[in-house]
Amino acid sequence: MMDQGFGPPYGCWCHRCRDRYESTYARPMPAGAGWDADWARMLEFRYASSESFERDLTEHVRSVDADLTVAFNHHGAPPFSWETGQRPVQHAHIGDFATGECGVWAFGALHASFGALFAEATKPDGHYQMVMQRNVRMYHDMTLRPVADMLWEAATLLAHGAQVTVVDKTPYDGALDPVAYSRIGEMFAETHRNREHFAGRPIREVGLYYSAKTRDQYGRDDPDKYQQAMLGVHKALVYAHIPVGFILDENVTAERLSAFPVVCLPNVAVLAQREVDLLTAYVEDGGALVTTGVTGLYGPLGEELPEGALADLAGVRLIACLDERDVHVALNGECDAARALSADIPTDWPFLVHGQATAYEMTTATPYGRLYRPHRTSGQRAGDQAYHLPLSPDVPIGPAILVNAVGKGTVATVCASPGVAFAGEYRNVEPRLLIRNLIRLLHPEPEVAIDAPTFVESVVTEDAAARLLRVHLIGCITPPQNTGPGRPHSNRVLPSMMEDTPLYRVRVRLRREFRAVQALGPDTVVTRIAGGVEAVVSGIHEALVFSY
Repeated sequence: MMDQGFGPPYGCWCHRCRDRYESTYARPMPAGAGWDADWARMLEFRYASSESFERDLTEHVRSVDADLTVAFNHHGAPPFSWETGQRPVQHAHIGDFATGECGVWAFGALHASFGALFAEATKPDGHYQMVMQRNVRMYHDMTLRPVADMLWEAATLLAHGAQVTVVDKTPYDGALDPVAYSRIGEMFAETHRNREHFAGRPIREVGLYYSAKTRDQYGRDDPDKYQQAMLGVHKALVYAHIPVGFILDENVTAERLSAFPVVCLPNVAVLAQREVDLLTAYVEDGGALVTTGVTGLYGPLGEELPEGALADLAGVRLIACLDERDVHVALNGECDAARALSADIPTDWPFLVHGQATAYEMTTATPYGRLYRPHRTSGQRAGDQAYHLPLSPDVPIGPAILVNAVGKGTVATVCASPGVAFAGEYRNVEPRLLIRNLIRLLHPEPEVAIDAPTFVESVVTEDAAARLLRVHLIGCITPPQNTGPGRPHSNRVLPSMMEDTPLYRVRVRLRREFRAVQALGPDTVVTRIAGGVEAVVSGIHEALVFSY
C-alpha cells in the first residue's frame, strides 16, 4: 500500500491490497475514511504496509552493499499526520537513523528546534539527522540564503544534538555554485570552531506529551485540531526559556516520564488505560502534570466520553466540552498561587484564549480564575446569523484552572487551550504568559533560570565528567515583513531572511555553585552577579560555559 502521501485517496485499493487486508482481518477493506472500527483497522494496515516496505528495502540495499547508509525521510512527525502512512516511533528508525526536515520556509523558524526535539524522542538513545537547505524558498529554487540565516539554523540543530545535512540545488549543467559553497563553508567553519561544545546531556524541565492515537482519532482530517496545541505550548516554552523535550505515546515509560519535573499534555484527547496508570504513578511519585483543553475526554475511536480519563487524578468532574472556541479567561490575585499564575497579566480582566475549552467542577481540586463563555447575539442564538470572529466574554461558567495534590505530586487542569491560542490566528501574549506562570508555579526552582529576549532560543546541557554546564543562546532576529502574496485572501506571509548579528542582554542563574564561567564569543561581555551571571551577547550563537 504505497499510494499514500499528503492527500487523498489515503491508500491503495488495488486487488492485491484488498486481498491482503481481507486475509489479515477476515473482512472487506473499507472504501474510505469512515472513522470507525473498520477504518482503525485500515490505519493499522497502512502503517504495517509502510513498515514492511521500508524494512524490505533496507534489507535489499544492505544485501547489495553492507557499507551503504540507509535513511528514510520521516514524515511521521508534526505537522504531518496519519495520511503519510507513518507513525512517529514505528517508522523513524527502520534505516540507520531517523531523518527529519526543518522546512523553516513552510513550518516557521521554531520548527528547527521542534523537529530536532521530536526526532530525538523517537529513540532517545539513537541517532538522527535534520535537513536544512541553502535555498530561500524551498529545495528546488536557485536562490541562496545569507550566512547569518543558515548559521542560526545550523547552530540551533547542533545545540540540540542533531546531525545536520544541508541540501544544495545544482544547476542542470552539473556545475557547483561557488558563492553557495563559500557561504556554506563559512557557516561550517563557525560551527566547527565550537564543535566540542555541541555535546552533553540536555537538562530539561518540561516533557511535552505527544499522542499518535490523538493525532489519528481526534485530529482525523484536521491535523491542526490536535497538533496546534502542541506547537503553541512548545512556542511558549521556548519564548520563556524553559527547557523542553518530547514524550511519545508509542514508547512512553515510567523512566522517560521521570526525566522531567513537569509533564504537559496539550489537548491529548485519547489516553489508553496504560497511559493513565503511568501518569498516575508519575504524579504520586512527585511529578507535576499539566493538562489543557480536551485532554482525556475522547475514546479510542475518537468518541466523546461521559467523563474524563484523568478525572479522579485531577480531582474534577466534567460539566461539558464547549462548542465555542472564542472563550476568555480571567485571573485574580487573591492568594500566593493566584498571584503567581497572574504574573505580568492584568487581574480580573478576561482575555481571549481561542481554542477548545471544557467546563469542570472540582471534587478535590482547588479552583483558580474564571472561564467565560463568549457572547452571542440574539440572531446567532436563533441560528439566523453566522459568526466566525471572536466575540466578547459573556458569563463565567467555571474555573479557569484546577490544581489537585496527589501523593507527592500535583495535577493542574487548564480548562482552556492556551497552546492552541498562542499558535493560532489570535496570538495574544497572555496565553503564553499563562503557560509560563503555571510551569513556574509547579516548578519554582529550576536547575538553570534564563532571562533573555524572546527572539533568543536557549539550550542547556551538562557534561558531568568534565564538570561543565553549557547554556547555548541562539538569536533569530529577522527584519519586519511586508504583505504576502495572495492577501487579503491568503494567510501566507513568508519570513524575511536573517542578515544581522543580534545584540542583547541575558541573565543566567544556577541553583548550584560554580567556579568560573567563560563565553565562546570574543565580543560577549560577562559579569558575575549573585547566583549567576549577566552577559551582553553579540553573536548569532553563543554559549556560556560554567565549570563547577
